[in-house]
Amino acid sequence: MKNEADYCNYIEKKVLAFCRQQGMFTPKEKVLLGVSGGADSVCLLVVLSALKKELELELHVAHMNHGVRKEAELDCAYVEGLCRKFDVPFSQKTIDMNALAAQWKCSCEEAGRNARYVFFEELAEEMGAGKIAVAHHMGDSAETMLFNLFRGSGLAGLSGIRPVRGKVVRPLLCLERSEIEEYLGRKEIAYCHDRTNDGDDYTRNRIRHHILPYAEQEIARGATRNVYEATRHIAQTQDFVEQQVEAVWKDVLLSNEETCIQLDIEALTGLHIVLQKGILRRAVGFLARGCRDITKEHIEGLLSLIQGSGNRQICLPYQLRGERSYERLLIYVESSDREPKREIIVDVTVLGAEPTSYLFDGWDISFCVLPFTGNPQDIPQNQYTKWFDYDKIKGSLEIRNRQNGDYFSLRTGDGMGRKKLKDYFMDEKIPRKMRDEFLLIAEESHVLWMVSQRISEYFKVDGETQKILQISAKDNGGTYGKA
Repeated sequence: MKNEADYCNYIEKKVLAFCRQQGMFTPKEKVLLGVSGGADSVCLLVVLSALKKELELELHVAHMNHGVRKEAELDCAYVEGLCRKFDVPFSQKTIDMNALAAQWKCSCEEAGRNARYVFFEELAEEMGAGKIAVAHHMGDSAETMLFNLFRGSGLAGLSGIRPVRGKVVRPLLCLERSEIEEYLGRKEIAYCHDRTNDGDDYTRNRIRHHILPYAEQEIARGATRNVYEATRHIAQTQDFVEQQVEAVWKDVLLSNEETCIQLDIEALTGLHIVLQKGILRRAVGFLARGCRDITKEHIEGLLSLIQGSGNRQICLPYQLRGERSYERLLIYVESSDREPKREIIVDVTVLGAEPTSYLFDGWDISFCVLPFTGNPQDIPQNQYTKWFDYDKIKGSLEIRNRQNGDYFSLRTGDGMGRKKLKDYFMDEKIPRKMRDEFLLIAEESHVLWMVSQRISEYFKVDGETQKILQISAKDNGGTYGKA
């Protein structure tokens, strides 16, 4: 298009159609624009300023000075002047990106990105903005896809950059970098140049400076656009897979806690391999609070656990561990700062008819001693209240979790025998991750009661019992269960 006005109108209409197609904005909405002063973000400001009446938007610009380049103050001043020209409110913040990288133990690039989005989120909340618009374009999405492909990624990583992700929207994702530069050129609007983008220190820069240009010149014209279109198709496929994962999630889920997810291996292996991977990725993403740095190798490692045999473990990022335990797959957070084991000693000789209570890890455990003149067959069967022969208890009792050497007494054909707690766990196929969580009432190593599971035969009420020890276990909100 030779006519400047026609070309600029074409670009603006293209962005308008894209915004509407993606449902980016709602009328009367406040939108925070991230504007660094570079070509992409300046284009974002200019285009949305041209469209704000038609889209019925109220704009506000946010600029962050990363404290790295000498020219940064000039960039800030330029953006502020541009905002005055387009009558858009302006806010700015200065940080020390290198200091933050050292504090957060990450790269300078990642520290800058994280700090930038924290600033945007805080400012958006303060001003009541419903959306945060950033200036990624088609080439950025293609670079992201190739970057993830080279590192080893599944569908999610190959989906490129999404047009809408929560409050963050990307109106320029429909434009190529060349279109952005030509638009600003025809508008005769200058922009700032960030010299740190000229080098090849960052992997993305090497893709931008060498791989994509080579593909455009030596393989196929429009290669960047074609890669971007591929990310859109992959994103649609990923959305479909996530819908199917959601539909079968409850069928494979055994338990879902803040630090541990348990999956049914038999149900999981009955699904298509794509759904298996989707479920595993969802589980890991929940515990890791996102899937950053979770690659296909990690998902394949979890698959090897469910496809193999025997009880095995693998390590995952973010202090996560995957473990096969019998017919369960556990994915859990392995804490490095666990509290030391503790116990509460209960002197049964001072107990009376009035309940004496103790608190232990969220449980309320109460003890009382009562006379007994009834029939042992009449003892109630209640899961969270148990009755024991008081006179068979020789010493103090302990409220605690398991220890080495713990055992139950049980009746055998030859009389009274012992069963190690470790063997009980194995027979019942209780995962190792869960074994330390059970509440025990024990006399030294002899377990009277593993709460919610079973009691020792030795301490049961019989025809010679004269006094009973009643023990009840409740949580802070009430009894866990009833017989």
